[in-house]
Order: sequence, then structure tokens, then C-alpha cells
Amino acid sequence: MLEKIVTLILIAGVLAGCATSQRPIATEDCLIERADQWDMYRIDGVIELNHDQLSFRKNIVIRKTPERFRIDIFDTGLFGAKPTPFLTVYREDEILIRDTEGTRTADPLTDSLYIQWAGQLSTLADVIRQNYHEILHNWKLEEYGLVYDFSYNYQLESITSTDGNRMLEFEYADDDRLSRIRYRENGMIVIDIIIDKMSFDPLRVNELNNTNQRK
Repeated sequence: MLEKIVTLILIAGVLAGCATSQRPIATEDCLIERADQWDMYRIDGVIELNHDQLSFRKNIVIRKTPERFRIDIFDTGLFGAKPTPFLTVYREDEILIRDTEGTRTADPLTDSLYIQWAGQLSTLADVIRQNYHEILHNWKLEEYGLVYDFSYNYQLESITSTDGNRMLEFEYADDDRLSRIRYRENGMIVIDIIIDKMSFDPLRVNELNNTNQRK
């Protein structure tokens, strides 16, 4: 009977390691669970953006499936009408951007902010799965000019460029829920997303076609 109780306590400890901020027993399953969460999710919240001449605070929805990644930023409709996205960032085979002037392929020179941000978020699950041995033992990964830092229970804490000029920060509430994402350039907060809800239920991401390419 005593052996059974000890076994149950050990199992509970391993499970709690994925759900608390205390240092867990290092298990591959815990880390893979984190990767799965970054592979299919929906985030609803509010975004504050300050970049060059662009500054706003608006509603945001981020959707991710294994095949597609999409960010929609919404203007509030008149008198509570259904909002429509005034800015969409979409990634499948390439990164597309749709704004008030039409849809275009992201330009590395003029759209670097969206390329950096969308590129890092959309590939997180694959990065974790492909490098789980290193992350499992070091709680850190350096790859392709980026440094990924994880907490002791394998929550992603930050993604930083090796020159330190760009950083994505992830904050979590006491209940282990992702509550905030910040993007910094040269120490300044450029994007600040306050998350109202994050779900992991099966979902569909509508395709964005580059059929209305602007001149």
C-alpha cells in the first residue's frame, strides 16, 4: 500500500511539473506537450503597436494550425457592427500581407517587422520538436541567429536575436496561461499583445490568396 502511495505521488509530481513554475522532473513528454500547444491554437486579445509612423490599439486574433498561420487585426465596426480586418498577416508557403491597399508578398525591406514576428511564432512547434534534446537538458536553444529561453517547466520565456536587438517576450498568469506577448526592437516595445483568451481546440484557418496584389 505504501509503495502504491509513493508511486502516485511521483506520478503527480511529474504531471505538476508541466503545469507549475517549480522545477520539474525533466521529461520529454512535458516538452512535447508544450510543442503541441504551439502547433494549434487561437489567441484573442488586444494589440498595441508603435512602429515608425504606425501607432494603434486594436483587437487581434491569431490562429495557428500545422499547415497555416494567420494574424488578423480588426477595426471596430460602426455602432458595434461586425468588425473586419484592416491588417492580415498570413503564412503558409510564404508570408502574405493584406492591408487597405490590397494583398502582397511580404517584402524583406519594408515588412521586416511582420516577417520577424510571424516567422518566429509560426515555426515554434517545429523548432521545439527538432531540438527537444538540447532544450530538455539546457532549457535553452541557439539556432539560426536566435536564442530560445525556456523556464524550468519548459514554458517559452523569450526569443532573442543573438545581437540582442530584437526580442519576443512571453508572460504567463498564475494559472499557467499565456497572458502577454511583447516584441522589442533595440529595447523599445514595438508590439504588446494582452491576451484575453487562448484555446487549443481544433480550428480552421482561412486561406489568404495573393489574387488582389497591389501595384
